[in-house]
Amino acid sequence: MSTEIAIIEIPQEKALDVFTAEKGFDPYLNLIAEQARSLVPDLTTKKGRDAIASNAYKVRQSKTAMDKAGKALVDKLKEQPKLVDAERKRMREFMDALADEVRGPLDEFEEKEAARVAALKEKVEHLVDMREVHDEANSEQIKASLDCVSSIEIDESYEEFEAEAHREKARTIEALQISYERRKAHEEEQAELARLRAEAAEREQKEREERIAKEAAERAQREAEERAAKAKAEAEAKAKAEQEAAERREIELKLAAEKAEREKLEAEERAKNAAAETEARLKREAEDRAAAEKAAAAKREANKKHQAKINNEALTGLLTSGITEAQGKEIIKLIATKQVPHIAITY
Repeated sequence: MSTEIAIIEIPQEKALDVFTAEKGFDPYLNLIAEQARSLVPDLTTKKGRDAIASNAYKVRQSKTAMDKAGKALVDKLKEQPKLVDAERKRMREFMDALADEVRGPLDEFEEKEAARVAALKEKVEHLVDMREVHDEANSEQIKASLDCVSSIEIDESYEEFEAEAHREKARTIEALQISYERRKAHEEEQAELARLRAEAAEREQKEREERIAKEAAERAQREAEERAAKAKAEAEAKAKAEQEAAERREIELKLAAEKAEREKLEAEERAKNAAAETEARLKREAEDRAAAEKAAAAKREANKKHQAKINNEALTGLLTSGITEAQGKEIIKLIATKQVPHIAITY
């Protein structure tokens, strides 16, 4: 009978079956146990004792060998998930790319369709925007906007929005027509009031000037008559005086009459000058008002151009971010009309 135990090793090709089958190790364990237990220990000699120690060591060597085979199998199995994951990743990337390739024509169509619809909506929205009238706009400006809208042709280029475009154009024309008629009536009313006020002022000024001139003439006439009467009385009282005194009195009367005439002419001249000064003052005031109105109109126009310049600069900045011009205009419109919280355009 053998006195040594053979070292048991698991072949790699059988390792998976041994380690995964229920009680797969039993044949090897039974074999080792049978060999180990079949040995007769001899403790009386050193050789016998060394044999016992050697056999126990070989049992442990078999344990190490079988465990090593299991560890190698586990290491191999641990690599398989990585291989599986790598192949899964390659498969997912390929399938995603293939899906994008297959959907490519649809995506391109949808982008073009969205751009087409957006452009048509912008054209219709332009018709809506044109019905807005600024408070400072006069009837001529509103009429120009009305003519502009009326000249816009709604045809098949509006595609499925053609009916809506016809409706919005009609509504805009109706709104502008109402605004034009109201503004025109208001302007005519204001013009008529201004004309009546001017006529009343002119009439009052003329009456005042005529009254002043008449009073001055009557006063001068009375003074002249009073002086003439006094001179005549003095002349009659001294009629019997010496000839020189009579002549002197005659000269005095003549001088007094000339003086009275001069004063009358001076009074008339003063009245004439007063009327001329009043007319010049009214003319200056009218010119000042016209200049002020012209300056105010120029300022409004400058503000309008300045706001347009700022909006265009903002639009240029937005276009660099990749958005469309239509989107940029819509964004600027929302900000300018204070529909975007916490954001404003500084003009």
